[in-house]
Amino acid sequence: MTTAPAIAASGLRPYAAYKDSGRDCLGQIPAAWGVRQLRSLGRFTKGSGGSKRDEVRSGVPCVRYGDLYTFHEAHITNTKAYVSESHVSSYTPIRHGDVLFASSGETTDEIGRSAVNLMRCQAC
Repeated sequence: MTTAPAIAASGLRPYAAYKDSGRDCLGQIPAAWGVRQLRSLGRFTKGSGGSKRDEVRSGVPCVRYGDLYTFHEAHITNTKAYVSESHVSSYTPIRHGDVLFASSGETTDEIGRSAVNLMRCQAC
């Protein structure tokens, strides 16, 4: 649980006022914020794709599941992996502005890692 003093200690600019979120797992949130279920913000789908054997040196940018917590921080501007046009139809397309979440991981820190796709090209 992150608290207002912890945010200030982190070097981030704290908000002027905080309130209780009403959720034990969240603690305090900025006073102007609200708490909503993620499903109310958009559409969630589980991604699909082929295998690492589909990777090529250049082609359609592909965000691999493991790269969400090893390569990308908060945003995706490029990828390490590419797939050929002939394989891209078996992958979930991603669009500019999509947020990708890692639904599992090998450690608790990896679970829920997310990054927003800022690439404007075709990607999967």
